[in-house]
Amino acid sequence: MDGSSANTTEVPANSHHSTTNIVALYSCVFVYAVVAVLVLLGNGMVIVSFCWRATLRTNTNFFIVSLSVADGFVGIVSVPWWIYITLAVHNGEIWIT
Repeated sequence: MDGSSANTTEVPANSHHSTTNIVALYSCVFVYAVVAVLVLLGNGMVIVSFCWRATLRTNTNFFIVSLSVADGFVGIVSVPWWIYITLAVHNGEIWIT
């Protein structure tokens, strides 16, 4: 062997990203962020209206509220995590094979 470590990996420099790729990346991140906010607002309105109005507390609406809670967790956990993964892959921090 030539004395170099076999377990080294070179991370490519970020200078090769074109301006159009960066604009597309931040456009996607912006859209994801808007979707996350809309998910939280929409599901929050469903949950709040269910809690405030006694007439909305039917068996069917209990199911709808449980779906809103589950979808709210998607907006809280999954979408921000996807934004992080998108940015990390673009910056070369995560390698997807």
